[in-house]
Amino acid sequence: MRRLLPLLLALASSSGTRADPRDGCAPASCDRPRSRAERTLCDHEDLAQADRSIASDCAALAKAYRGEDLEVFLAGQQAWVTERNDCSHPPASSRYDGGASACVRARMEQRAALLRRLLASPASLESTVATYAFLNPWYVKKFARQLEGKAISVSGSVVLAACSRGQARSRAGRLIDKAGELEIRFSSLSAEDVSFLCEKQPYSWWRGTVRLDHGRPYLESTEILGRELH
Repeated sequence: MRRLLPLLLALASSSGTRADPRDGCAPASCDRPRSRAERTLCDHEDLAQADRSIASDCAALAKAYRGEDLEVFLAGQQAWVTERNDCSHPPASSRYDGGASACVRARMEQRAALLRRLLASPASLESTVATYAFLNPWYVKKFARQLEGKAISVSGSVVLAACSRGQARSRAGRLIDKAGELEIRFSSLSAEDVSFLCEKQPYSWWRGTVRLDHGRPYLESTEILGRELH
């Protein structure tokens, strides 16, 4: 299997030592919050305490898992952090009466419950793989059957087939990032959309639904950077 454990298992320094995978479980640094969501939780002592508890449980599991299981677990932790940080944005925070802080609280409670379940039964890891909303292409391809039909956001740069000679009418392309690539198919594309995507190849989160075509996964998208396609 391709070893794709992101940065967490990459060389940590010029000394040649490897990073401790539990670094991916570190709690928020309230001296230097890295996101608005972290600032939100640091402003509430109960949330800061919950964050430290999540970090502790995460580190315990990172120590318990090995090989591919560790890779999958840490990818899930990163996916959850991205989802928690999304609470800073109105589409997510507006779903909660208490705004961003209520969103952060809800997602932290969900994560704490999931980690407790894994601590009680580490072998149940695969049952959790379809719980995330922000994923990379490698993860989607690995767990395509569990994710089939689920609306998610996938990270990557879009490279359209229509940018190549002879493929002008294609509405498909590839989502490419450091963790692999995944096919993406748009419901429609105007000439302006094609021109923009071919010129910019923007890196972003692309929302769509996971589909399978003869067992091969792709992301079916009806929007471009939050704008609905018609």
